[in-house]
Amino acid sequence: MFVALLALTLGQHDKKAAEIYEVMKETYASCSTYTDTGTLNSDDEKLSFITHFRRPTKFYFEFNELTGDKGRYVLWCPGSAQAGPGAFLETHTWDSRGRIKESEELGSAIAGFTGISSGAACTTSPFLLPGAIRMGNIAHVGDFVYERAESIRGEICDVLYSNQQVVRVWVSQKRHILMRVWEKMGSSTEITDLNPSINEDIPDSKFMFAPPKK
Repeated sequence: MFVALLALTLGQHDKKAAEIYEVMKETYASCSTYTDTGTLNSDDEKLSFITHFRRPTKFYFEFNELTGDKGRYVLWCPGSAQAGPGAFLETHTWDSRGRIKESEELGSAIAGFTGISSGAACTTSPFLLPGAIRMGNIAHVGDFVYERAESIRGEICDVLYSNQQVVRVWVSQKRHILMRVWEKMGSSTEITDLNPSINEDIPDSKFMFAPPKK
């Protein structure tokens, strides 16, 4: 009897988690704009980041290392008039070490930033553009279980956990977007905190970057 009740409870939690996860994905995929500031902290690294996105094709991502070399990395896509083949080809990257790439496809640029940003570059971008960006563990989790409700900076979130990916996410109950991610990376852990907003006006200037002159 107890085992059957436990299985039923876990099944209900799986269903609730799946529903929350699907609504979150739909929210990202349908929003007109998205922006965030955030931090990523691991046992030996800390960085800050900024994301701007305006549908259909404007994108900007920047992260700054707060430890070690304290480098700055910028990825920007001024965007074309509409989505479609080649829409994201005008993507540029720059870093404070002077390395520049011009006219790269956005998915490739995000992939290049994923490792050096400890995954911060693909925390939300695969949800915003699931057809163009396929990186990121969170976007491919299939076994989330509902754990609890918890407040993050005064906003009530649903907490979901994946045993397969060893990742825990905090999803805003009101806005259905990520507020925090905890992830096990080998013997280390990473905590990503986000201050996000959706469907607010973002000026064109936020999607442009002029590399400083040497």
